[in-house]
Amino acid sequence: MLNRILHRIGYHILENFWLYLLISLIFVGGIIVGAMSVGALSPLQEGELSGYISQGLLNISNWEINSTEMLKYAVVNNLKIIGLIWLLGLTVIGIPLVLGIIFFRGFILGFTVGFLIQERAVQGVLLSFLSILPQNIFNIPSLVVSGAASISFSLWLVKGRLSHRAPGMLQQLIAYTMWIGLMAALVLAGALVEAYISPLFVKLIATHL
Repeated sequence: MLNRILHRIGYHILENFWLYLLISLIFVGGIIVGAMSVGALSPLQEGELSGYISQGLLNISNWEINSTEMLKYAVVNNLKIIGLIWLLGLTVIGIPLVLGIIFFRGFILGFTVGFLIQERAVQGVLLSFLSILPQNIFNIPSLVVSGAASISFSLWLVKGRLSHRAPGMLQQLIAYTMWIGLMAALVLAGALVEAYISPLFVKLIATHL
């Protein structure tokens, strides 16, 4: 079963190679812009964010982690994004919005990592790798594949409208929804990591560094 899923994903990537390349470049571009924007912060903004992080780490060292609440938050937050991408794929005008979501998610990631490293040095690097990277091993692929599936379906709708026919509409919609559902499952795996594994690393770093 897993081999079939991986084979289908690989085939989808090859079939839509240029689309995946575009989405990946936009996501990386968002990361770069986000990281560079750290330098544009005013001293006041930088001080406020730095104080917020310091206070947060201080609280975490004595904090009993509520993994259930964190899981609920992570699931709802990430499924909203995947659901929105799916919905935008059903429209012929959703393509730029999907690309905007992907860029913005990259921007947030780049800004967060860039700020942590700038302000916390070695501790920031450790926080980035141990508290941000683990869940994003699942979240980033799900975002990229969902975006590609959404844009691919939108382009298929445009092509069908231009030719005044849309053969296999139901089959295409089911296949598209199944792709998004698979990525939603990947997001759930990322949410489990974010709720039960990453907080332990954060607490470890906050306590010993």
